[in-house]
Amino acid sequence: MKQEQLNAIKKRLAKTSVGPWFVVEEEFVQNVSSVIGVIHLSKDAHFIAHAHKDVPALIEEIERLKRENEGLVIDRECAISNITNEFLNEEQRLRKALEEIMEDQAPIMEGWETTTYEIARKALGGEAHE
Repeated sequence: MKQEQLNAIKKRLAKTSVGPWFVVEEEFVQNVSSVIGVIHLSKDAHFIAHAHKDVPALIEEIERLKRENEGLVIDRECAISNITNEFLNEEQRLRKALEEIMEDQAPIMEGWETTTYEIARKALGGEAHE
């Protein structure tokens, strides 16, 4: 639900007569001072009478869930950022290890590359040790 919709509901709620609302003789909804409405079906009268308390409770729950959801989104973004940084650090560590292998296994002359050297070179994207 968009915030504009929630705000519209809050405005309508603020304009209602003071509660609590209750049902009298199964067809009248009234507050402490006057009859609010005459209802022909008692199940509707009870629904309307309870709406004065139910709607604010639902609004409060929606707003709580929205705040909780925003916190989860922020937590998720932080977790993704941390994982990304960990991967980048690991990539740098592995790249350095491969470069050290290439240094250690550098061919004595062209065409004498060791298997280890070739694996390291391919892992580094074909970048040859100079």
